[in-house]
Amino acid sequence: MLARLFLLTIIFQSFFLSGCFVNPDSVYLRAIKLIDQNKLDRAEKLLYRVLKLRAEHLNARYSLGVVFLKQERYNDAATQFKLVLEKTPDDIETLVNLGVVYTRLDRVKEASGYYQKALAKSPGNSIVLLNLARLMAKQKKYREARKLYEQVLKKQPAMYAAIRELAYVFLAEAKYSDAIQQFSRAVRLKRKDQDSLFELGNLYFRKQKFNTSSKYYLKAIIVESKAKYFLALAKVYQKTKKQIDAITSYEKAYELDKSSYEAVFKLGTIYLENKDIKRAEQYLTIALKLKPKSAEVYKHIGILLIKQELYTKSKNYLIKAKMLNKYILEIHYHLGLIFIFENNPKKAIKHFLKEIREFPGDSRSYLELSKVYLKRDQIEKSQDIAKKGLKKDPKNFQIHKVLGQLYFNLALEAKKDSGLYLALEHFDESISFFKKSLRYNKKQQDVLIDLLRAFKSAKRYSVAVPYLERVIKEKPSEWSYYPDLAKGYTSNQDPEKAINILNKYLNENKKDAQVWFQLGKIYADKGEFLEGIEIFEKSISLDSKDASKRLFLGMLLAEVNRFDDALAALKDAMKLAKNKSKVKRRCEDLIRQIVEATGIKDKEVKKKLGSKLSSKIRNKKRKRKTVARGSLKYVKNIALKALVKYRSFEKKGWTKKSKTEMINFVKHKMVRNYKSLIKYKKFKSKIARRYYYRVIRKMILAIKTGGKGYSKVKSKKNRFKKKRRSKKYRKKRNLKKRKRSSKPKRKRSKSSKKKK
Repeated sequence: MLARLFLLTIIFQSFFLSGCFVNPDSVYLRAIKLIDQNKLDRAEKLLYRVLKLRAEHLNARYSLGVVFLKQERYNDAATQFKLVLEKTPDDIETLVNLGVVYTRLDRVKEASGYYQKALAKSPGNSIVLLNLARLMAKQKKYREARKLYEQVLKKQPAMYAAIRELAYVFLAEAKYSDAIQQFSRAVRLKRKDQDSLFELGNLYFRKQKFNTSSKYYLKAIIVESKAKYFLALAKVYQKTKKQIDAITSYEKAYELDKSSYEAVFKLGTIYLENKDIKRAEQYLTIALKLKPKSAEVYKHIGILLIKQELYTKSKNYLIKAKMLNKYILEIHYHLGLIFIFENNPKKAIKHFLKEIREFPGDSRSYLELSKVYLKRDQIEKSQDIAKKGLKKDPKNFQIHKVLGQLYFNLALEAKKDSGLYLALEHFDESISFFKKSLRYNKKQQDVLIDLLRAFKSAKRYSVAVPYLERVIKEKPSEWSYYPDLAKGYTSNQDPEKAINILNKYLNENKKDAQVWFQLGKIYADKGEFLEGIEIFEKSISLDSKDASKRLFLGMLLAEVNRFDDALAALKDAMKLAKNKSKVKRRCEDLIRQIVEATGIKDKEVKKKLGSKLSSKIRNKKRKRKTVARGSLKYVKNIALKALVKYRSFEKKGWTKKSKTEMINFVKHKMVRNYKSLIKYKKFKSKIARRYYYRVIRKMILAIKTGGKGYSKVKSKKNRFKKKRRSKKYRKKRNLKKRKRSSKPKRKRSKSSKKKK
């Protein structure tokens, strides 16, 4: 029995091995399970076995095509799907898969043909429409693709793949708001869709909504921490000026991906900006190892070496960066800075000019070049370049500062040469530039101090009040600004504030005679004469050699009817004052007025003032020659002054300085005066007005042709007129001559000769 059973088992085994009793459907089911588990090689073997058992097993052939498609063996997949189509030409799935195969092989026409066949057999099939939309998107036919995706979503509104792919189509079309809408729909359907979250972060970053973009990046990081997500988040932190968070996210990106050049390079640049030179050097060297031919890394190492004051090394690195990339920017700018540090302004100017040619949008090179020109006293060049820089970057506070300093220096020179009145224009320009610089950067203490200097030298105390208050708030121990603030309050007709400020100052600086004198003037203006007298006496006790203080004391004493004391004070002032000074003249006038008002006799005047002073006051009454404004005499006096000034410059020889001074004189003293006389109808006659106009015209022409002389200058119009007249006169004369020659000469009679 046992022998028979053994024989039967051997027979059954042989039958099974030969495939007589093997069920192909069960083998096919095992193959499908393996396909689901992504064990494609084993599934392929089983499917071949099924086809050996049953060659016409269409499902096995179709699934074998799917296996080849997943293995990216597209030609083999196409053959299998075509064999299936021969038997079942109406099978939509095989037609779609063939379309997919040919799209991946970049055979677009064949793919679209199969998709069109599938659509013809089942119109409105969402899978067919989806694959056709993908094909259109691949061909960059975004409009057609969008329409197909919209058709799919009308039928299946919750189809995740269609929503996400439509979002990418909108992104390609630069319709960012629509893309955001579709990506957010995709995220609602699948919350852990990290790619959609990342794309949403990118879109909000483009729209400069940094808070929302950072939220989406963080959500993507929670799903899966990738290096690119941390890099994107770091960029957001850099934009929002959160340097510490940016550093941590870049470091995290570098931890996840050690070959991330961007993370290392950005860390190096951030540490360089923060002046952490050791760490900057560390990360930049790593970046150079990762990308040995990176021009940007060489440039930043060069900048780092400038900060370490290793100028020769930095030059080499910067030149190498330029050799690696011709179009890299800021190389000439940094080379220019090196030459400034090496005290070589000529080479610095060359490099800055090259940088301006290559990169005219950067305002820093304009700024540095204008500074170099300013140091070399090339004021016109520095002015032009600074103004060009302002056109490129109107909110650059440093350029405004440089222009303010430039105009301030010009104003000081003009004030020395030709007085405050002619320098006011430059002062105003310097003040406006300093104000703009402070508006764009309020933390500049040096600019604030320069602005106050400009106000002081221009005597614009009333406008300087808010700035002076700001300085005193920040630094209450800066006592030098207190008297200026008091002057501002007095000019704004607020004497009480001025008195309070000066009292604060005098509590600390009790021996400042000039400030006591200033306080006395305020009390005098208020009409509080007794307090003013006390304060003037205190200032005189501190500084007894100042004549003006005694003059003011005399004035107040006269107001209080203390005439004897007033005369004594004025007498002392006369002794201290210089000859032919304003103080001396005013003292004489005041004494004369007191004598006339009180009716003091000559003997008493002699006793109080002395014989010399009394005789001066009695006999020498100053005769003021009053000339009516707008009269011919008045105009001739102005013309004479202008001519004297012109002749003096002509003798010395014309220079740029003298020419500008003469132009300013004509512009401010003559032209403005002429305009005001016309405006208010002050000219006494037409002759005076015409005379004044001709003088101005001649002066302008003389300055333009500088050096030819006032009398020799002739206007171009007159020259042309003379030429025209001469031609006419010649013609007339010739005609007259001809007529005379044609007429016969009359014989004179004897009587006419006798008469003659």
